[in-house]
Amino acid sequence: MERKRITIDGTHFSTLEEFYDEIDRLLTKNLTWKTGHNMDAFHDLLRGGFGVHEYGEGMDFYWLHAKKSRCDFGYGATALYWENILKKCHPSNRERVALKVADAKNHVGETLFDIIVKQILDKKCVYDHTLILYEEEERLQRSFFTTDALALARNLIGKVLVHDTPLGTVRGIITETEAYMGVDDKGSHTYGGRRTERTEPMFHIGGTSYVYFIYGMYNCVNVTAGAKDVPMAALIRMAEPFDEASRGIMEQFRLAETERKREKRKQAGDAKETDKKGGGLPISLKKHLADGPGKLCIAMNITKEDNDIDLAVDRHFYLTEGIEVKEERISAGKRIGIDYAEEAADYLWRFTLT
Repeated sequence: MERKRITIDGTHFSTLEEFYDEIDRLLTKNLTWKTGHNMDAFHDLLRGGFGVHEYGEGMDFYWLHAKKSRCDFGYGATALYWENILKKCHPSNRERVALKVADAKNHVGETLFDIIVKQILDKKCVYDHTLILYEEEERLQRSFFTTDALALARNLIGKVLVHDTPLGTVRGIITETEAYMGVDDKGSHTYGGRRTERTEPMFHIGGTSYVYFIYGMYNCVNVTAGAKDVPMAALIRMAEPFDEASRGIMEQFRLAETERKREKRKQAGDAKETDKKGGGLPISLKKHLADGPGKLCIAMNITKEDNDIDLAVDRHFYLTEGIEVKEERISAGKRIGIDYAEEAADYLWRFTLT
């Protein structure tokens, strides 16, 4: 069974109370049972059986912006943590807890950050969680994008597309891309140097988003490559949820779109839809959350509002390092949906993680 990934983002909280709220969101899903803002309850939640994982099931935790969290949960927060325990603890424990307070005020011993990490990695219990700390989020820098579209499309495989949405931050591991090489590529929107209001973002510096609408139904998201005024881009065709929080968000957006289409058909008088009732996301859609450019944009809530964004610097829409991908796992094939492109339709410029 594939291990579940849980991403703790240090930018989502600054206090212990906010941390507990974030853990509730990540691990308990829609359950009424929560941590109760209590370290013992947090420990019980880590054992499983209350939310996203079963009892004893190991998970892989990724703590982003750990440098910020180390500061937030330093000795000042540690002293406050032990002071609150001192107010409620049994008299037999007061001396021990008072020493913890004194140590924290003297900047001695483990910090609150250390305590939380120890809870996650506690090997005395039945679970076997792992934790990777990222002091700063490993965002892809400008130099990653200022190459040609062929190299960019291949290099994007395994990277993570990050988008802040009204439902939270969603992260997708990129598993399929296509390269569009610009003025000499008959499959490209900018073939022959075509420069219109629609294609203008393709002429911008590498790392710019290019979101366009097709078939009157779907958005597609691309990332520009190379230098300014050299109109190349890589289409992101498919992605998989990076973590359980992202999976939940993707499912909610796909379900909302499914319900919207169902309601539209009912209003149009489609007899087949009249007696249907809404429900959860069908299993078939759960298996295919973002395995197509249109589905990807729905699942990650990427719209025309996200067009022409500098992904190298934006705080809400960007790319990061992802999973390690060996060269032999990337296959090349023909691009999809460009039969009009004559000989260019046969170029093996589609890259897929296999």
